[in-house]
Amino acid sequence: MQYIVHRAAPEGFEYGIAINRMLDFHAARQWMIETYGHSENTNSPYWTLGESLEQHWSWSLAYQKYAIFLRSDRELSWFKMKFGG
Repeated sequence: MQYIVHRAAPEGFEYGIAINRMLDFHAARQWMIETYGHSENTNSPYWTLGESLEQHWSWSLAYQKYAIFLRSDRELSWFKMKFGG
């Protein structure tokens, strides 16, 4: 899986992970759900910042732009252990 870690993330999250391929994004999102539970799409009109601050992760899906947002170093470390990096 190819991905890029960056610090541009919504408030309450420390890291963003840009993923190039939809299938890789789906695999990563499925693993995050199994590991940390369900989350919200930050592009959703129903996304509320207050509730999201308690979440370990979030995600964003737009046309050919796939991203996962992680709350802290802890979640990023587990992600890298699973998917390399």
